[in-house]
Amino acid sequence: MSLDRALNKASGRLSETAGNTLGKAAERLVRSMTKDFTVEGKEYVPAGGCLVISNHASHFDGHSLIAALAGENIGFAVHEEAEALQPFKGAARMAGITRLRPRVSHLPEDDIASLSPDSLLGRAASREKEPIKRGADVLSNVAALIGLVDDIIKGKKVVFLPEGAFFKPDDKRLRQVTKGVKAISRIYKERTGKDLSILPAGVEGGETVMGADPDSWSPKDMLRAMREKSGVVKVRFGEPFTISDGDDFDKVFKEKVGVLLPDAYHAD
Repeated sequence: MSLDRALNKASGRLSETAGNTLGKAAERLVRSMTKDFTVEGKEYVPAGGCLVISNHASHFDGHSLIAALAGENIGFAVHEEAEALQPFKGAARMAGITRLRPRVSHLPEDDIASLSPDSLLGRAASREKEPIKRGADVLSNVAALIGLVDDIIKGKKVVFLPEGAFFKPDDKRLRQVTKGVKAISRIYKERTGKDLSILPAGVEGGETVMGADPDSWSPKDMLRAMREKSGVVKVRFGEPFTISDGDDFDKVFKEKVGVLLPDAYHAD
């Protein structure tokens, strides 16, 4: 066996071990911070790699979704400014963590105008007004999505939140989605000749644990949640599906994820 093949094989085993450990660690954390954490529809989780999508309206959604996948080989996408990962960029990527630069071009103009300039999405909006920075962000994200697809091909179940970062305090309603899922599906089809399996999920109650104000999170919120253990969170998985370039993914997202959520998560 060549050195390159040996290194790739060892890297793959390390990535799978990290992916399996990630879910188990997240499950312990989530159960330590909630009064009740339940998972429904686990029978829909497919064998092998897939893209896992859900709603995103609180700081606890990602934790809950990864915990619900405990026992699987997990990867996930985060925004590039995720502070906890900054010192561990290389190791995080090997573990299947994809770092993406946030975008706002999918949002209605009124929502973009309402963004605080100092917020995550406010800074992204400023970058999108400058052609060079906008182009750099697009190229960076394309490269990151190719890596994410590689993870799926290798068997990871990669968590991706299509709405991007949430930005309205206590607004749980499903929002417009980014172009990310269609791009991932297209890249996957080009690489494998197959349709991408997409697993929908609905996360309910994340705001009861760490709140739903996008600009107010701090590590103290985690400590408070561990002391109080008052939150009730439910994750529901639905039947996997595929999409094509001609599909209206905004509509598909609201149908496939919306059916897994109560009325409070639906637009008026």
